Amino acid sequence: MKKTKNKLLMTVLAIAFTVLGCGALMGNASGTTAFAAEADNVCAHEYETFEYAPTCTNNGFTEYTCSLCGDVYRDNYVQATGHNYTDVVIEPTCTHKGFTTHFCNVCGYEYADSYVEATGHTYDDVIVDPTCTEQGYTTHTCLVCEYFYVDSVVPENGHDYELEIKEVSCTEGGYTTYTCLVCEYSYQDNIVEATGHSHQESKVEPTCVSYGFTVHLCSDCGDRYVSDYVKPVGHTFEDTVYEATADSIGYTKHQCSVCDYSYLSDYVTSGDNGYTQLPEEPEVPVEPEQPTEPIEPIEPIEPEEPTEPSEPTEPENPDLGGGEEENPDNVGGETETHEYVFGYQYDNESKLLTITYDCECGETYNGAIQFFITDSAENTTVEVLNGNGSIDFTDKQDDYTVIVIEESGNVIGVLDVKNKVEEPVVPDKPEVPVEPDVPSEPDEPKEPSDTTEPENPVEPNEPTEPETPNEDKEEKGNSSLLPLLLVIFVVLGVGGAVTYILIKKNKNKNKNKKEKGDK
Repeated sequence: MKKTKNKLLMTVLAIAFTVLGCGALMGNASGTTAFAAEADNVCAHEYETFEYAPTCTNNGFTEYTCSLCGDVYRDNYVQATGHNYTDVVIEPTCTHKGFTTHFCNVCGYEYADSYVEATGHTYDDVIVDPTCTEQGYTTHTCLVCEYFYVDSVVPENGHDYELEIKEVSCTEGGYTTYTCLVCEYSYQDNIVEATGHSHQESKVEPTCVSYGFTVHLCSDCGDRYVSDYVKPVGHTFEDTVYEATADSIGYTKHQCSVCDYSYLSDYVTSGDNGYTQLPEEPEVPVEPEQPTEPIEPIEPIEPEEPTEPSEPTEPENPDLGGGEEENPDNVGGETETHEYVFGYQYDNESKLLTITYDCECGETYNGAIQFFITDSAENTTVEVLNGNGSIDFTDKQDDYTVIVIEESGNVIGVLDVKNKVEEPVVPDKPEVPVEPDVPSEPDEPKEPSDTTEPENPVEPNEPTEPETPNEDKEEKGNSSLLPLLLVIFVVLGVGGAVTYILIKKNKNKNKNKKEKGDK
């Protein structure tokens, strides 16, 4: 059974490698014949010569090798040359030993000797003191190789804070500032938002000639602003007629029942050999018009007092926006009343609004004058002058309405300050006019040519089905390969059989030769 399996395996291998098997068979046959011929004859050596030069550690010689049988022998020995050293001295360092290196310049062999101990580090110590936020320590640095290490670590000191408390106000928040007295590091804590104003309203009623308004005064910080202006109500006069007598002239007295302001008019004489000299009739004051916006009312001209009549009293000065001050030091014991006139001028170049509030006698008003400055967005700021002065509008780049109020609360002027900066408009560069083309005479219209009717569109051909591959040709090609395959299998089978027979004969022949040799 075992022999059958081996024969079957040999047959399969022979069929798979027919060509290679034939070549191997021929080669084995020729090799076997050559080996037998050499065994019967003595080798006639054919030597090849190789010379080996001496090295530092090995001798030189000549080697002879037979190219036929491989026989080898040596002669012509030369002594080894020995090493050719170069010595390099390595100095010792702080951490490594010193030594001498001997290096062969021919073969590269080297060795070291003459060792010297390491010198060790030479340290320079630097002490770093601790700070508020960083540790202290000592640094040891070698002066030779710059190696260093750190020890003697001390914890940081921490901050030494000083507290500064900022109180909360109506417009600014409060907080506590902690500042280190050593390194000046600071931070804020306990932050409180601004409380906002607590305004208390105080209403001032309008008078005959003064505006009414509402004053809003913060009870915490004193912030103040004015709103809700009301026009003056005007005078309510009651007329009293005084008849002329032989000793005095007659006149009509107009007395305001609200503010006690009065003036005289309509002077007459008796005409009966009595008082005939007429005083100059004073100008009748003009009632101030009710303005749409608060403006300084026109102050009436005080009429001259008659020289002789004793009954008429001097009319009281109305409060028409001009301030009055009594002068107790007036000579003669009589009270002197100042009549102040408000004036202003705005300079566009210097941006200064200059105001004057002076009496005809030369006295200047020395009370506080408030200026309520409202911009186009209705945001109001307040500035105060004591007497004459100027307000700088350099940082106020808008159009403003300014209401001027004296210390007693009377509106003495309403001003418009035009200070809005208009961005200059760069005019567009004018385009160079293009000369119009000279119109050419129109061509005479041509008669339309006969139009041909469009051809009917050609309908597209229906797509044809793709051609199917020629199955007959494929079947024919496949059928033509069958005879070729059959021929190949037959040749492989025959070749395998022949190969097996030759191998078997070769083995038997070798076996017979071996048995003869043993005998």
